Amino acid sequence: MQLKLLKKYLRNWFTLSYKARPFVELYFGVMYNPEMYGRFKFLGLAQALEAYHVACKEPPTSPKWNNQIQVIKKIYPQIPKGCVDKIKDCHKPYYRDRVAEVYEEHSELTDKLFHITDRKGKFIRRVASTRNYYSHAAKGKKKGIVYEEKMLSLILDLQLLLHFAIMKEIGFTEEEIIQKYAIDKW
Repeated sequence: MQLKLLKKYLRNWFTLSYKARPFVELYFGVMYNPEMYGRFKFLGLAQALEAYHVACKEPPTSPKWNNQIQVIKKIYPQIPKGCVDKIKDCHKPYYRDRVAEVYEEHSELTDKLFHITDRKGKFIRRVASTRNYYSHAAKGKKKGIVYEEKMLSLILDLQLLLHFAIMKEIGFTEEEIIQKYAIDKW
């Protein structure tokens, strides 16, 4: 039975590492490089969460959407390429929505283990606001961001959320995750 489970997990691991290569590379590159500053570790994990969402959660762009873009190009043949790129991406969810979707998928586990509880979206807001502040230089939007001295708990929570996502993609059940983290059944 154990060998059968091991084969299943390994098969799923290689599928995940192929399907979500940017996510896997970002995640492991950040988590196993202890020399990184907290801000960069956080940004790497935040980017890994986005890459995970793109690879594993977002449905592919529909052909209908691509047809609509072609119609726009025909109507406005001089439209700049940058505008077309913006149009192509406008149907994709905002970063905050991506974090919320991944968080909600594991909310029963995260609510028990996270340092920052998500009452009223606190965790989601902190991850999105801090990521936007540091990656987009959103200087005017300092509300809700986490600075270096308080970032450790946010990094640990984000790491844990990504652990849950990896484990689920590999094929662990929620019960097995609960056992691994020794969570009392609720």
